[in-house]
Amino acid sequence: MEVKIPVTYFLDLNAHRGIAVQQDFHHSTDIASIIRSTELSGLWTKSQALSTSQEVGNWLRHFHEWASEPQQADFRSKVGCNEPMQRLKHKVTYGTFIEILKNFPGILGKNIRALERVKERAELELHDLTSGREGPDRGMIHGDCWMGNVILTKYPPAPISQDTARDIIFIDWEMCQFGHRAYDLGHMIGDLYEAHHFHGSNIALRMIRGFIDGYGEIGDEMAFRTAIHTGAQLLGWYNRRAPSDALKGTEEQILSAAKISTHFVVGGWEREKQWFRGTPLAPLFHPAT
Repeated sequence: MEVKIPVTYFLDLNAHRGIAVQQDFHHSTDIASIIRSTELSGLWTKSQALSTSQEVGNWLRHFHEWASEPQQADFRSKVGCNEPMQRLKHKVTYGTFIEILKNFPGILGKNIRALERVKERAELELHDLTSGREGPDRGMIHGDCWMGNVILTKYPPAPISQDTARDIIFIDWEMCQFGHRAYDLGHMIGDLYEAHHFHGSNIALRMIRGFIDGYGEIGDEMAFRTAIHTGAQLLGWYNRRAPSDALKGTEEQILSAAKISTHFVVGGWEREKQWFRGTPLAPLFHPAT
């Protein structure tokens, strides 16, 4: 199994809205669809899901490190200052989470002070990032790092018993930007937790551990920042729908999603390590040995 990015065959940035012709992958499925489907995820063993998510995490760590090397200065200068996407990423996470929680006044009222401080820091950080200001754990990030943008080739397998070699492909790089690396980690973990919460995907919980273990050990500061972004990403589920569509999930699922995502944010801000050790985010603080 190998992790790749698509080959670009043609690129014209001067065309209207730009034109890019990229490599196609026949008979492939994005991992988000797999883990949300009982039929497709049933073709995966637990060990396959774990190893796949480990590969994804390991590749992301290498990308973050590669993009920070001195030899990649030209790449960073051309792609990093992607201000429209930097502002969009901020808008759909830290720019909206308090507004979302106004629909849950009981949750918002108890946590407003910490949430406002998180939002204030994110706004200050956005100014730094759009200015290209270096800082701890900042660098080039994918920017839209969730399993919907990771595809598995030759899936579903045929026949099921055949051990077919597959590749993992990271796609959709238009939001690649200079950002905090916790944004990539938290986005991925938040999406996986959403699949578990609303779709009952136990395989998604296993993949959270695999992804974190694959990325490798991080310090407490990065772990808490990742937890905060996980909560902000998860809470954005509320707006990821057409305006006329009803919220997905039962009333109990909706309320508990608002509670847990808020606890991830506030717990990360208040550095509640002991509480996190009892959650699916525990591997952030207990790296595999």
